[in-house]
Amino acid sequence: MGVILIIGLNMKIAINAQAASKENKTGVENFTLNLLLALQKYDKANRYILFSPKKITEIKESKNMKVNVIPALRMWHRLRLPIALKSAKFDIYFEPSYMLPPFPPKKSIIFIHDLASKRFPEAYSLSERILLDQTFKGARDSAKSIIFASESTKKDFKKFYSGFKGISKVIYQAGNETLRSVKKKKVMPYILCVGRIEYRKNQLNLIRTYKILRDKYKIKQKLIIVGSPGNSRKDVELEIKSSKSCNKDIKILSGIDNHKLAELYANADAFIYPSLFEGFGIPILEAFSFKIPVIASLKSSLPEVAGDAALYFDPTDPTDMAKQIHRVLSDKTRALKLIDKGTKRLSLFTWEKTAKEFIDLFKKTNKSK
Repeated sequence: MGVILIIGLNMKIAINAQAASKENKTGVENFTLNLLLALQKYDKANRYILFSPKKITEIKESKNMKVNVIPALRMWHRLRLPIALKSAKFDIYFEPSYMLPPFPPKKSIIFIHDLASKRFPEAYSLSERILLDQTFKGARDSAKSIIFASESTKKDFKKFYSGFKGISKVIYQAGNETLRSVKKKKVMPYILCVGRIEYRKNQLNLIRTYKILRDKYKIKQKLIIVGSPGNSRKDVELEIKSSKSCNKDIKILSGIDNHKLAELYANADAFIYPSLFEGFGIPILEAFSFKIPVIASLKSSLPEVAGDAALYFDPTDPTDMAKQIHRVLSDKTRALKLIDKGTKRLSLFTWEKTAKEFIDLFKKTNKSK
């Protein structure tokens, strides 16, 4: 790994770092933090000005990265941030989450993670759908460049918000580097799923699948689902309760720290990702890094991320899901081959590579008219 030097550029790049300042980080928050750390590590030519409502404990200021703390209890993104940007001097502005601030700078770049509100509108309230629709239209009409989490997300954006005339590019992210390797322990065998408890994450079908795995295939593994409560929480709890033959062996964990999550990855017999829709799929890379076999949904971006390093199933069919999971649990040679392929595939997703692609896009955006 080396430092990326871009001689003679010396851009000043403003970034909304609010997501990185949150204590309980999930997808967007972890992406933002890991990207900022990568830019700080690998880009010594340009200067980054981070705007945040509070300190970011994981980031230590350096010559190439400063944190501008602007306290505000309310209206930070819609009022305090635009005011701060108006008085600051920079070349381009980067928004790592979905929404550009009001009156965005002329050379603004935005990262689009997914269009779940279009694919699963029933999971959002009317006001949320309206706000997200305005957000995506704002990106199309005001951003100079748009970065997409995957080709799948880019395709969705073109379908629902055609007409963007700026620079568009897919840049893959890497795994969550705040998850550190831990030693394996002797524990009761289990299979693992990680993801917020939502309908599109498909835990309902996973529980139905688990019942088939226990009743038909007689597996010994427990099922552990890690995820904060979402819109399907009550239905998931009811589904577990009704699975009388195995409900005592299904656990849902939320609010766990990174060390505990790392332990769960490290000791799992397999990682199951049953999602109906994802903009990317970071947990797949996390599972690869902990050397456990991955069995995943064949929907949306997941095959794009996992490639040939996962065994796939139809996430709408619990019978097929159970069959594919059992193929891995019952065949150690197959599981080891998947682990080997997953380890190799990780080389395609590094934060050094991600940082370089971001820097290249910053350069192109800065040069654009």
